[in-house]
Amino acid sequence: MNKFTIFAAAAAALGMAGLAAPASAQDMGNNWYANLGYTHFDTDRGDLGGVTGRLGYHFTPNLGAEAEYSAGTNSGDFGKLDDAWGVYGVGTIPVTSNLGVFGRVGYQQIHIDGRNGATDSDGEGLGYGAGVQWNATPTLGARGEYTRLSDADADTWSVAGVLNF
Repeated sequence: MNKFTIFAAAAAALGMAGLAAPASAQDMGNNWYANLGYTHFDTDRGDLGGVTGRLGYHFTPNLGAEAEYSAGTNSGDFGKLDDAWGVYGVGTIPVTSNLGVFGRVGYQQIHIDGRNGATDSDGEGLGYGAGVQWNATPTLGARGEYTRLSDADADTWSVAGVLNF
């Protein structure tokens, strides 16, 4: 899957969410959400991993914002994820009453400690991606996503449990 396809999907999701934004806040239910899961980072320093936590807020049923933080859990041949953090705007399109697709665009920083003679690597800049969220109940769900960290030249895949409150 190329960068343009993923960026176009995220932009389309945000645009469609903007069209549906006039819904009132009293129809929204749970505005806050938290995620805890695992993120795989595919970088030039190797395949790295981290435990990721997110906190987000839905301004409307279709538009929100979230902040995330990842702490490294494993290392590749030439690096170990120290940490990564980001802030994103999120656009969501419901598919069914308990399933939605989303796109996100924002700012991300990543810090990788060098290993086996490699120097430390820091990257920051645009992050964009798309994913799906399924809610088993109004308060509990699961989420999967792909995010491209453009300036860090990294692809990430994440799975997480979701708590809506």
